[in-house]
Amino acid sequence: MPMPPFSESFNFDNISYFGESRGHLHLIVIEEPMLTECDIWELKTDYSGWFVRYRVNLDPLAIPFPETIWNLDAQYEVCSLLGIVRAEKEEESILVLFVSGKAISFNLNDKTSKKLCDLMPCPSAAGLALDYEWLGVYQYVDTIFHVWPLTFS
Repeated sequence: MPMPPFSESFNFDNISYFGESRGHLHLIVIEEPMLTECDIWELKTDYSGWFVRYRVNLDPLAIPFPETIWNLDAQYEVCSLLGIVRAEKEEESILVLFVSGKAISFNLNDKTSKKLCDLMPCPSAAGLALDYEWLGVYQYVDTIFHVWPLTFS
């Protein structure tokens, strides 16, 4: 599988998401120094290369959800990208984020957002409350089988 054509200044720490939705493989790269901008790369269906599917600016989230404003002085973001949900209609595809105890959808076409649900803090093995990240988020799959999450000790 080819690597995305990143610039020479690319840093792997800028990758905020890597996953699949509706048969499309996506990679989200946060643009520095503007932590509110990202590119959503997609692997071509013939696996010949990557292209930028969406250029996203999350600044519109600051109006309905002021807690999404990034803390640039502290060098961390208060928002976690959880995934991309590709819809049957391209204009209904969304980015799902975790912000201050809430799951939020951000429409990639019309830039609207809405709260999906409240989330309890995610406990860690050390007993600390952590934010949700894309590594621990799984898309719901409707099935007749009971599926247990894998855990490693």
